[in-house]
Amino acid sequence: MGLESDHNFYTGLTQDISSGGLFVATPINFRVGDQVSIKFTLPGRTTALAAEAEVRWLRDPHVMRTDAPEGVGLRFLGLSPEVQTAIAEFLESRDSLFYDDI
Repeated sequence: MGLESDHNFYTGLTQDISSGGLFVATPINFRVGDQVSIKFTLPGRTTALAAEAEVRWLRDPHVMRTDAPEGVGLRFLGLSPEVQTAIAEFLESRDSLFYDDI
């Protein structure tokens, strides 16, 4: 996955995506409100998808005292129909992350 701001290019890893955005594990060099261009590939696809996104929140394990990875929560901005469809198809095809014990 690649993130590009006005001044820098970053790489990161994500395991959390929804129709509204995604979390990227990457060193924090962003501020809430920063806009970034992102390119990512979904499992089962060979071509990268491109989108614009806004930094909505930051996770700094040193501040939050957590073992969770450092990174940023991004909200998608104006996804193209192609990217919307690709994300929707991926989300429909994957197993649920939540289990009902009842």
